[in-house]
Amino acid sequence: STTAVFQSIYQFLDENWDRVSPNIKAALREEPCVPIGMSLVKASRLYFRMSQPLAPFMFEVPRAFGSQDRLLKALGAKQTPTIQDYSELLTDLHDECGPEP
Repeated sequence: STTAVFQSIYQFLDENWDRVSPNIKAALREEPCVPIGMSLVKASRLYFRMSQPLAPFMFEVPRAFGSQDRLLKALGAKQTPTIQDYSELLTDLHDECGPEP
C-alpha cells in the first residue's frame, strides 16, 4: 500500500537523518511529501493535535505516521497550530494563488 511505502521511507530517513545533507533536508521541508488522502502535503501543514482540521490547508498527522513524530517535526510538523501558523498559511495561499484579478 501507499502508506506502507511512505512508512518505510520515513523510517529510513528517521534512522539516517543525521547523515542526510542539509540541502536534502531543506528540500524535503519545502516539498509536499506526506500523503493525506489522494494528495501530498508539506509537513509544515501537519499538526499532531487540531481541534478542527482545515482541509485542504492544515491537517492532523495521520495515525499511520504517528510513530514518525521525530522525523515529521524535523520536516516542519508541529504539535498544535498557532496564530503565526494561521497567518503563514494565509501568506502561503496568497503566494500560491496570486492576487485576484
